[in-house]
Amino acid sequence: MLQEDLEACRAALGPPGPARTAWVKRLPRLHRPRWAKKDALGTFFAEWAEVLMSGPVAWGALVQANTELFDAESSTDAPGELLHPVGKEDGDPAELSATAHALFDLRNAKIVPPELEDLKTVLNDELTRSFGREVPGPVAPSFPVAMTTVIFRRSHLPGNALRGRIFPVVLPPEGLQAVVPLPSEKWPKPLRRQLGAPRATLRR
Repeated sequence: MLQEDLEACRAALGPPGPARTAWVKRLPRLHRPRWAKKDALGTFFAEWAEVLMSGPVAWGALVQANTELFDAESSTDAPGELLHPVGKEDGDPAELSATAHALFDLRNAKIVPPELEDLKTVLNDELTRSFGREVPGPVAPSFPVAMTTVIFRRSHLPGNALRGRIFPVVLPPEGLQAVVPLPSEKWPKPLRRQLGAPRATLRR
């Protein structure tokens, strides 16, 4: 994935304003499922539309996700953890990918630095949600990053399934916490083809 792919996503989404707001309002409503009624993911359900209306686009990296999301024949929307830049919008996707991979491997690591023990616990507990959870030094890239739990909407994924590790996301504007995967209709066609093809995936 190249910088021009990210710029194409930004151009397709457009700046905050009436056109972008109207597009978000035309998207199918995101219904909070029964299992999430008392879940901390309420933050995502409350903020997703506002984030899409006004947040900046950046690369995000998949850390882990519910296994349902890797099955193109499933119709289930489900949660996962994303790594994303903090305080900047142009984090190097290669560094993001390497850090996300290191976090995924942390789940089963036998020897873990003390500052990563909490992250390991969070990654192994499927009911703990994160919003801007700091990723400390031992695995962090050269720029600040955080991990956030999101809902992946099936209809917004190319090929109806989650593929690959790096893809565009919308970061929260000031005052919000949710990170939202950018719907694939705003991705350039080469990126949709690349990430819509079946490939090895990361499971939760």
